[in-house]
Amino acid sequence: MIDPHVTLNVAQSLALKIMPLYGFMGLGYLFGKVRPQSAEPLAALQVYVIAPLLILALMADMQFQQRYLLLPFVVYAICVIVGFATLWLGRKIWTDNTVNIFAFACGGANAGYFGLPVALAVLSPEMVAVFMLTSLGFMLFEFTFGYVFIARGKHTMADSIKKLLRLPPLYAMIVGVLLSVLNIHVPALLQDSVRDMRGCYVVIGAMLIGLGLARLHKIHFDLQLKLFVNFMKFGLWPMLALGVIALDVYYFHCFGVEIHKIILLLAIMPIPVNTLVYAIQLDVQPDKASTMVFVTTLIALFYVPLVVGLWG
Repeated sequence: MIDPHVTLNVAQSLALKIMPLYGFMGLGYLFGKVRPQSAEPLAALQVYVIAPLLILALMADMQFQQRYLLLPFVVYAICVIVGFATLWLGRKIWTDNTVNIFAFACGGANAGYFGLPVALAVLSPEMVAVFMLTSLGFMLFEFTFGYVFIARGKHTMADSIKKLLRLPPLYAMIVGVLLSVLNIHVPALLQDSVRDMRGCYVVIGAMLIGLGLARLHKIHFDLQLKLFVNFMKFGLWPMLALGVIALDVYYFHCFGVEIHKIILLLAIMPIPVNTLVYAIQLDVQPDKASTMVFVTTLIALFYVPLVVGLWG
């Protein structure tokens, strides 16, 4: 039986831990209003330097198990199902390209800039590495079906895959897994540097969210859109994740409780910041995209601690 006092304590503890994220988002927003071109160099630093080094270190210290390689494909499958469900249902409501941007958004998740700090707060270092490996499913979705959804045919699947293959974090993850398999870990001398990189990743990632929101031209008070996106992201996604967990518990027995927590944690993340990036790049409803990035990130401040508190 769930103890409401334990649930409340855990939820409050996590909420306090992720509150600084919103402070850094606010700083990024203010900085973006003063220096609107600041996002590009920070994003490049994050993607090409900080993220690969951090991923490499965390993966190398992971106690590798072959079954972990299934996890990204489990997440990818849920992404595709939610993406197509969003596209199908959304076309019954909107006749413009609104549904395309949100098929991408609802299928994916902000597992990096928002999810990783939360994972660092609630998971052991070993499970944080598994969390990052599992979140590779979102990257695969983003650069395959997700990007095709949002681009509406402007870019081919081949072009999208080429973009994926140019991402340094992908190769850092592969090398990190190989080091883990070979039992080669980060030297004790560099452990402090790894901790510093975690903090750097969290701060820059949160500020990048704020910098992206600084591009918001106007807020769309479309209640129907907000209800639709929040149901797909915080309703359908977790329900499918719980279905996968139930199948594993009662039939397949591949993973333990800690892995189930990772799957559920990924299922309750807000929509990805790249929704806004691609919406601006491709001119696909950027104001609606930025509004929903803001709304789902704000809801996650309360929703994520509540769910984490319920599992204890």
